[in-house]
Amino acid sequence: MLITDGTPAQSFIGYVIDVPDEPGEGAGVAVSLDITEDHFNRHGTVHGGIIAVLMDTVCGMQCSFEGDPKALPKCMTLSLTTQFVAPVRLGRVTARAHSAGGGKRIRYLNAWLEDADGKTLSTASAVMRMV
Repeated sequence: MLITDGTPAQSFIGYVIDVPDEPGEGAGVAVSLDITEDHFNRHGTVHGGIIAVLMDTVCGMQCSFEGDPKALPKCMTLSLTTQFVAPVRLGRVTARAHSAGGGKRIRYLNAWLEDADGKTLSTASAVMRMV
């Protein structure tokens, strides 16, 4: 299922959320954004806040998907730590996440952001709470 305008922030930034139709081995949420100069900071690379939004979104949606892939219950971020590995420039980037453990309400997730060639641009770890 593609989500293109789920929130005003998503519409403003322009990212797309791809939620798998079914759970299964390797099934996971992807958040993609076609980078334009509108996303740049004064150094000519993507602003770190945009990257953090993508990482937070993919972790939250992956938490929801793992909680119930059909209902997608709400998850809130308790903690998000982002590492900026390489500058992000023009082109499509995709964020993905996977569970690193947790219980019924609290989930730990790891995420990564890649360019179209599969180069890792950023990583993140998150603690999410199902609400």
